[in-house]
Amino acid sequence: SILSLIVTVIATTLSFICIFAGHKPGYLEDYALLTLNTSRIEAKSIGHSIATAAASEISSVALSTETDIIKFVNNAFEGVVRDFGLNDFYSLHVMDTCTGNYVYNNGTVIQAGSMATLDGTTHKEVISCTNHSVVDPMFLPQALYVIGTVLCFATFFLLPFLFMQTRPILLLLNTLVAIFAFVSVALASLGAHGIAMGAAEFLNGIGEKVGITCDVGKAFSVLTGSTTVMLFI
Repeated sequence: SILSLIVTVIATTLSFICIFAGHKPGYLEDYALLTLNTSRIEAKSIGHSIATAAASEISSVALSTETDIIKFVNNAFEGVVRDFGLNDFYSLHVMDTCTGNYVYNNGTVIQAGSMATLDGTTHKEVISCTNHSVVDPMFLPQALYVIGTVLCFATFFLLPFLFMQTRPILLLLNTLVAIFAFVSVALASLGAHGIAMGAAEFLNGIGEKVGITCDVGKAFSVLTGSTTVMLFI
């Protein structure tokens, strides 16, 4: 029926988005499985060391003014941050892991060590994306998403033949392909969501003391859930 065709087209499109979101810098970045915010890791992890170094340096300079102290600490802090070479965020996608910085909408870079949030005044600026290797935990969900998408395409191309001739063998074949597509995408969704939830819980547990926060992508959860529901229908 026409409804089956429409649902299949929607499911295929959504599964494509699941796979290719984040496959290049800035492409559908909002559909990340997981986002690791490291914009304050430097401040919490090295702040104490810098303050100690600053105090030692200042103790040998009796005439240092308060302004000089502030400048010294700021310069020392910025220098260590640059040496670390950390970016503000790392986002996990089905096919890639992307990294970049948070910037204000006017293009101004957020000061190092400040906790950046997407509050309407800032946005992500993706610098690079790297493909997952075959030993990466995301490789299996990625493979299942690809299989599910291919089967969605197969279902889509079989539907016109069912409209023209209602042979039992074609109906059975289309049903089996649709079922396997549903199972593949459902397993991929469960696997990806499980990895994201587990990683977020682990990273938030160990990262709180050094300023790391980790968020599961709600937009991706809705996207992959919608894809699964469409295939079930």
